Amino acid sequence: QTCALPILFVLFSDVKEPVVAVIDTKVTENSTNIIGNVSMLGEDTKGTNQHGNKMVSKILETNPNAKILAIEAISDNGTGTLSSVYSAIEYAIAQKVNVINLSIAAKDTESDEIFKEVIQKAVDAGITVVGAAGNNASDVKDFVPGNIDNALIVNSCNEDGKRLTDSNYGSTVDYSIKSETTSYAAAIASGLISKNGELIVDNETVFSPDYSSEEEQVKAENKSENATEEKENTAADNTGNKLTLTKENKTNTSEFADDTKTNKEVVIKYLFVDPSKMTKGETIDDLWASEEAIT
Repeated sequence: QTCALPILFVLFSDVKEPVVAVIDTKVTENSTNIIGNVSMLGEDTKGTNQHGNKMVSKILETNPNAKILAIEAISDNGTGTLSSVYSAIEYAIAQKVNVINLSIAAKDTESDEIFKEVIQKAVDAGITVVGAAGNNASDVKDFVPGNIDNALIVNSCNEDGKRLTDSNYGSTVDYSIKSETTSYAAAIASGLISKNGELIVDNETVFSPDYSSEEEQVKAENKSENATEEKENTAADNTGNKLTLTKENKTNTSEFADDTKTNKEVVIKYLFVDPSKMTKGETIDDLWASEEAIT
């Protein structure tokens, strides 16, 4: 794990370009654009899943000057817990990033309320939270972060702005992005926002969103061209990368909160341990065991 996190505050104070926090699988890319690389999983993962690397590459392809804070919250098997992602968002807020990229999706449940709350906390802090709608060909109202009003939610479409059939749809989708998957759509959106400060519909990469279900699309296609000013979206099938959040078998919010507390301790540990007190051979976990290590 990358441990000397207090140094990040110094780095960020000198960063002129917007910082994008990529909450994903372990990022192993070696790039000067990556100004921080931490883990919320509390274990040394191998980084065999390339999803995080692909999201970083897509962001930098869109904005070569973007700065990346890589936060591992999804394991190598492509799944993660709500508490690990919660902790990652809390950490990104503490680091005062400009954009949080969430190329992930999970079925919405009652326990997800705490996840929605922390996203709202990020938005209230002035951070743009970009979320993938998901690749389930379903109404996004049943998925997080896709159903969160105050996050910027994107789905995927083809070059004509027509939604890919496996992309989720719904009223909380803010934009359609020309991309292979909604994961890539979120990464492209994050890159554009870090570059331009906003998303602008250009009908080349960024399109007005599709709010309709498959049934409504079919009906719309049977109407005359002048019946509507909006494009109705259907598209050829296109599968892609999917990351999910696993449920932690919590029966109520308090049980989930207990688990989240453990993950928040990981955040606190790496925020307030002073790496300058490390001696040769010591790790940040060794320091945590000593009260004098706390700053």
